[in-house]
Amino acid sequence: MSEIRKLTPDTITEAVFEQMSATPDPRLKEIMTAAVKHLHAFAREVQLTPAEWIKGVEFMTAVGKACTPERQEFILLSDTIGLSALVSLMHDRTAIEEGTDTSLLGPFYRENTPRLERGPRSPRSSMARKSPCGAASPTSRVPPSPAPPSPSGRPAAAASMTSSSKACLPIIVAWLKPTQTATIG
Repeated sequence: MSEIRKLTPDTITEAVFEQMSATPDPRLKEIMTAAVKHLHAFAREVQLTPAEWIKGVEFMTAVGKACTPERQEFILLSDTIGLSALVSLMHDRTAIEEGTDTSLLGPFYRENTPRLERGPRSPRSSMARKSPCGAASPTSRVPPSPAPPSPSGRPAAAASMTSSSKACLPIIVAWLKPTQTATIG
Protein backbone atom coordinates (compact mmCIF):
# COMPACT_ATOMS: atom_id res chain seq x y z
CA MET A 1 0.00 0.00 0.00
CA SER A 2 1.39 3.39 -0.97
CA GLU A 3 2.02 5.99 1.66
CA ILE A 4 -0.56 8.78 1.92
CA ARG A 5 1.10 12.12 2.21
CA LYS A 6 -0.32 15.37 3.45
CA LEU A 7 -0.86 17.84 0.64
CA THR A 8 0.04 21.47 1.19
CA PRO A 9 0.14 24.53 -1.07
CA ASP A 10 3.85 23.74 -1.49
CA THR A 11 3.46 20.03 -2.34
CA ILE A 12 0.27 19.88 -4.42
CA THR A 13 1.95 20.77 -7.72
CA GLU A 14 4.49 17.93 -7.45
CA ALA A 15 1.67 15.53 -6.52
CA VAL A 16 -0.18 16.48 -9.72
CA PHE A 17 3.01 16.01 -11.76
CA GLU A 18 3.33 12.50 -10.28
CA GLN A 19 -0.26 11.73 -11.32
CA MET A 20 0.53 12.91 -14.86
CA SER A 21 3.84 11.01 -15.09
CA ALA A 22 2.28 8.11 -17.01
CA THR A 23 0.79 10.33 -19.74
CA PRO A 24 1.74 8.45 -22.93
CA ASP A 25 1.85 11.43 -25.32
CA PRO A 26 5.07 13.39 -24.61
CA ARG A 27 3.79 16.66 -26.09
CA LEU A 28 0.50 16.46 -24.16
CA LYS A 29 2.48 15.76 -20.99
CA GLU A 30 4.75 18.77 -21.67
CA ILE A 31 1.79 21.10 -22.30
CA MET A 32 -0.25 19.90 -19.33
CA THR A 33 2.76 20.04 -16.99
CA ALA A 34 3.40 23.65 -17.99
CA ALA A 35 -0.31 24.51 -17.67
CA VAL A 36 -0.51 23.04 -14.16
CA LYS A 37 2.75 24.71 -13.12
CA HIS A 38 1.58 28.15 -14.30
CA LEU A 39 -2.01 27.80 -13.04
CA HIS A 40 -0.78 26.79 -9.58
CA ALA A 41 1.73 29.66 -9.58
CA PHE A 42 -1.08 32.05 -10.58
CA ALA A 43 -3.32 30.83 -7.74
CA ARG A 44 -0.47 31.28 -5.27
CA GLU A 45 0.49 34.73 -6.65
CA VAL A 46 -3.00 36.20 -6.34
CA GLN A 47 -3.90 34.17 -3.23
CA LEU A 48 -7.01 32.84 -5.02
CA THR A 49 -9.90 32.26 -2.62
CA PRO A 50 -12.44 29.43 -2.94
CA ALA A 51 -15.17 31.97 -3.81
CA GLU A 52 -13.01 33.47 -6.58
CA TRP A 53 -12.17 30.00 -7.87
CA ILE A 54 -15.90 29.15 -8.02
CA LYS A 55 -16.59 32.40 -9.92
CA GLY A 56 -13.90 31.39 -12.44
CA VAL A 57 -15.43 27.92 -12.82
CA GLU A 58 -18.88 29.48 -13.31
CA PHE A 59 -17.46 31.83 -15.97
CA MET A 60 -15.83 28.97 -17.89
CA THR A 61 -19.04 26.93 -17.58
CA ALA A 62 -21.07 29.84 -19.01
CA VAL A 63 -18.63 30.17 -21.91
CA GLY A 64 -18.97 26.44 -22.60
CA LYS A 65 -22.76 26.57 -22.47
CA ALA A 66 -22.79 29.46 -24.98
CA CYS A 67 -20.92 27.33 -27.53
CA THR A 68 -22.87 25.70 -30.35
CA PRO A 69 -21.70 23.95 -33.52
CA GLU A 70 -21.95 27.37 -35.24
CA ARG A 71 -20.59 29.52 -32.39
CA GLN A 72 -17.26 28.79 -30.67
CA GLU A 73 -17.06 31.09 -27.65
CA PHE A 74 -13.72 29.74 -26.42
CA ILE A 75 -12.08 31.05 -29.60
CA LEU A 76 -13.58 34.48 -28.85
CA LEU A 77 -12.33 34.25 -25.26
CA SER A 78 -8.89 33.32 -26.59
CA ASP A 79 -9.04 36.38 -28.86
CA THR A 80 -10.15 38.62 -25.97
CA ILE A 81 -7.22 37.66 -23.74
CA GLY A 82 -4.73 37.90 -26.61
CA LEU A 83 -3.87 34.19 -26.71
CA SER A 84 -4.91 33.74 -30.35
CA ALA A 85 -2.68 36.63 -31.43
CA LEU A 86 0.21 35.38 -29.27
CA VAL A 87 0.07 31.93 -30.88
CA SER A 88 0.07 33.53 -34.36
CA LEU A 89 2.94 35.86 -33.47
CA MET A 90 5.01 32.96 -32.11
CA HIS A 91 4.30 31.01 -35.29
CA ASP A 92 5.52 33.93 -37.41
CA ARG A 93 8.95 33.79 -35.74
CA THR A 94 9.50 30.24 -36.97
CA ALA A 95 7.27 30.11 -40.07
CA ILE A 96 8.68 28.52 -43.19
CA GLU A 97 5.81 29.70 -45.40
CA GLU A 98 6.41 32.63 -47.70
CA GLY A 99 4.12 35.64 -47.67
CA THR A 100 2.85 38.09 -45.15
CA ASP A 101 2.78 37.37 -41.43
CA THR A 102 -0.13 35.28 -40.27
CA SER A 103 -3.20 36.88 -38.88
CA LEU A 104 -6.34 35.59 -37.35
CA LEU A 105 -8.32 34.23 -40.28
CA GLY A 106 -11.36 36.23 -41.22
CA PRO A 107 -13.85 36.49 -44.07
CA PHE A 108 -11.27 37.90 -46.49
CA TYR A 109 -8.55 35.29 -45.91
CA ARG A 110 -7.12 33.76 -49.08
CA GLU A 111 -4.31 31.23 -49.38
CA ASN A 112 -1.13 32.22 -51.26
CA THR A 113 -1.74 35.96 -51.21
CA PRO A 114 0.98 38.15 -52.77
CA ARG A 115 3.52 39.65 -50.39
CA LEU A 116 3.02 43.39 -49.83
CA GLU A 117 5.87 45.55 -48.62
CA ARG A 118 5.40 47.18 -45.23
CA GLY A 119 5.58 50.88 -44.59
CA PRO A 120 3.75 54.04 -45.60
CA ARG A 121 6.12 54.93 -48.47
CA SER A 122 5.70 51.74 -50.43
CA PRO A 123 3.21 52.01 -53.34
CA ARG A 124 2.19 48.42 -52.60
CA SER A 125 1.73 48.92 -48.87
CA SER A 126 -1.88 50.06 -48.91
CA MET A 127 -4.71 48.28 -50.63
CA ALA A 128 -6.83 51.42 -50.09
CA ARG A 129 -4.60 53.36 -52.52
CA LYS A 130 -5.39 50.87 -55.27
CA SER A 131 -9.11 50.66 -54.60
CA PRO A 132 -11.85 53.02 -55.75
CA CYS A 133 -13.32 52.35 -52.30
CA GLY A 134 -10.58 54.37 -50.68
CA ALA A 135 -10.43 53.73 -46.98
CA ALA A 136 -13.95 52.31 -46.79
CA SER A 137 -14.71 49.75 -44.13
CA PRO A 138 -16.67 46.91 -45.69
CA THR A 139 -18.19 44.32 -43.39
CA SER A 140 -19.40 40.89 -44.31
CA ARG A 141 -21.49 38.06 -42.95
CA VAL A 142 -21.07 34.47 -44.08
CA PRO A 143 -23.43 32.15 -42.23
CA PRO A 144 -22.18 28.63 -41.47
CA SER A 145 -22.63 26.20 -44.32
CA PRO A 146 -22.45 22.40 -44.26
CA ALA A 147 -20.93 22.52 -47.75
CA PRO A 148 -17.15 22.80 -48.13
CA PRO A 149 -15.76 26.10 -49.47
CA SER A 150 -15.87 26.58 -53.20
CA PRO A 151 -12.55 25.83 -54.97
CA SER A 152 -13.00 29.11 -56.87
CA GLY A 153 -12.90 31.03 -53.61
CA ARG A 154 -16.35 32.50 -54.19
CA PRO A 155 -18.41 33.22 -51.05
CA ALA A 156 -21.17 31.02 -49.70
CA ALA A 157 -24.60 31.38 -51.30
CA ALA A 158 -26.07 33.23 -48.30
CA ALA A 159 -23.16 35.66 -47.88
CA SER A 160 -23.80 39.37 -47.63
CA MET A 161 -21.51 42.37 -47.58
CA THR A 162 -22.08 45.96 -46.52
CA SER A 163 -19.94 49.03 -47.09
CA SER A 164 -20.08 52.65 -46.03
CA SER A 165 -18.73 53.69 -49.44
CA LYS A 166 -20.96 53.87 -52.50
CA ALA A 167 -17.81 53.55 -54.64
CA CYS A 168 -17.44 49.98 -53.37
CA LEU A 169 -20.85 48.85 -54.57
CA PRO A 170 -19.70 47.70 -58.05
CA ILE A 171 -16.83 45.74 -56.53
CA ILE A 172 -19.08 44.16 -53.93
CA VAL A 173 -21.75 43.28 -56.48
CA ALA A 174 -19.15 41.74 -58.82
CA TRP A 175 -17.79 39.64 -55.98
CA LEU A 176 -21.15 38.34 -54.79
CA LYS A 177 -23.19 35.72 -56.58
CA PRO A 178 -26.54 36.82 -58.02
CA THR A 179 -28.42 35.19 -55.13
CA GLN A 180 -26.48 37.22 -52.58
CA THR A 181 -27.11 40.74 -51.36
CA ALA A 182 -25.02 43.90 -51.25
CA THR A 183 -26.24 46.91 -49.34
CA ILE A 184 -24.79 50.30 -48.62
CA GLY A 185 -25.01 51.10 -44.91
